[in-house]
Amino acid sequence: MSDQRNLVPKGAVVAALAIHAPRPEHRADWIAVMQQVGATSRDKAGCLGSVGFRDLNSDRLVAVSYWESEAALGQVLPAAVAGATALDERWGAAPTDVFVLRPLQDRGSEACPARRVRS
Repeated sequence: MSDQRNLVPKGAVVAALAIHAPRPEHRADWIAVMQQVGATSRDKAGCLGSVGFRDLNSDRLVAVSYWESEAALGQVLPAAVAGATALDERWGAAPTDVFVLRPLQDRGSEACPARRVRS
């Protein structure tokens, strides 16, 4: 059943969510890097899409990407985490939190476990 309100792309098995906390003077730099990483990710096999957000109540930036499999995500996640760590050291007000998520089951509220990669 297709629902236009469903924000998870069809076929997505896993998502990566990164919450960045750049220092205000480096927000634009961080956004530029996020856009570049998002474009690169979308070209990778198994990526179903990615999007970036800015929290309206803080300076945090959020990146979300959707993947066909954990294996496909696993091909890019180590480099992405390493890159975020390097940027945190240069531009970050706090370390980046990275989560690997699975969608809730379609039936009821049973959830698949999420895995925190880095905090």
